[in-house]
Amino acid sequence: MKSEAKRIEWVSVFLGACVIAIAAQFTWFDIDFYLHSTVALGEVTKLNHGGYHPQIVFTTDTGERISFPGSSTYPVEVGDRLEVRYLRSTPHRGPKVNQKLNLFDFMPILIGVGLVISGLRGKLVFFGRSSNDVPKE
Repeated sequence: MKSEAKRIEWVSVFLGACVIAIAAQFTWFDIDFYLHSTVALGEVTKLNHGGYHPQIVFTTDTGERISFPGSSTYPVEVGDRLEVRYLRSTPHRGPKVNQKLNLFDFMPILIGVGLVISGLRGKLVFFGRSSNDVPKE
């Protein structure tokens, strides 16, 4: 029996590498935010679109009171207290709930790795078939 070598789908590999490169840049921004942010205790004042999207009010270390729409990895209720991370220099810009899944989003990197692996295995990601399945004329 003759085994046919699989062709590498370079389009999938290239797209996966691009997704990984872009996601790595955003992950670096997340790590930088985590390293330079300050933690404060906030309180859920209302729920926006269900228990995973609270409106949170917190007070900065300078005494400024800030309200922002947050996102939680677990359901919360009005009155719950959550840790919040914010940058001292710009506390209004981008405070986040201090939960690991909120701070770091690794899903784009996993998608990029999946694209690269499927391309190396000879799969056309967008068409769902192998390059070896294409009929030869």
